[in-house]
Amino acid sequence: MHDDGMRTTEHGVAVAGDLPTHTGHNPHAARVRHAVTPWLNGADILVYALVGIVFLAGALAMLGYTVVTFFQSVHGNFPRQLSRSSTTCCSS
Repeated sequence: MHDDGMRTTEHGVAVAGDLPTHTGHNPHAARVRHAVTPWLNGADILVYALVGIVFLAGALAMLGYTVVTFFQSVHGNFPRQLSRSSTTCCSS
């Protein structure tokens, strides 16, 4: 227990207040919890990593699409459309 009311769990995480004690629980449940917790933590990390990879891949795909589309438009009639629209914009 820390002086500021914080308590450290068995995994080294500081939490506020008192944690409920698990006395009187089934020892089999404690073994299952002890065995399953690392797998759940690993699955959590895996899901976050996959979401990050998919997001990064989507962002890079959109960047590539933007660059390709821009250069295709530059080689087409994109600059002429800009020059025509700027002269006809305010000449009413």
